[in-house]
Amino acid sequence: MTIQSFAPDLVVEATRVCDRACQGCYAPNVLVPSGRLPSNSDMYLPLDALRTALLKLHEKPALVAVRGGEPSLHPQLEDLLATLRNAADHVVLETHGRWIIGSSQSVLQSLSRLDITIKVSFDKMHGMNAGTLRQTLSHLDQSGISFMVAITEETELEFRNMAALTSEWLSPSRLIFQKKALTEAELIQPRLGVIDSKGLIRKGLTEKFSRPSATKERLAI
Repeated sequence: MTIQSFAPDLVVEATRVCDRACQGCYAPNVLVPSGRLPSNSDMYLPLDALRTALLKLHEKPALVAVRGGEPSLHPQLEDLLATLRNAADHVVLETHGRWIIGSSQSVLQSLSRLDITIKVSFDKMHGMNAGTLRQTLSHLDQSGISFMVAITEETELEFRNMAALTSEWLSPSRLIFQKKALTEAELIQPRLGVIDSKGLIRKGLTEKFSRPSATKERLAI
């Protein structure tokens, strides 16, 4: 099996909020109970700040990856994706995917209309089982949404072991190997940088490796 990688020109960190505490996650997320989003505006990338940051780029991105936190929790997700779709050739929404099966048809139709690709995480860290992944991808396929599956593991052997769980029903061309980052130096550095949740353009991803004492903040709501 040919191992494929994923290298976006630009990463957009849509929010600091996440509803899952995945062991080994590098991001200093703010954890919230599922279905109870905080109203704090500083938790989400403002659309005006995003548009201003995009104007500062010296070229049009070919591929933009939207991350978090969990980007699907952004309260203006469709507007955010539409803004990026107008500014880039391709937009990929990176997600744990737990929201997809129960999502409203209008949301899925919007993603299909915008031609957004969904990248679902499937590995030991994120904990989705193969059966749920299959149902999730079938839901996307029926909605006319393109997708890929990201497997984040430390070694190629671990990647292949996870990929084997999907071999009977998923084309290998849909699989992406992302080597798990254990240090700041191992994180990707997109060619055009990162737009963080405040709208600032950074060289690298927002992470907690450089702050050993930092732990995931838990929002009490």
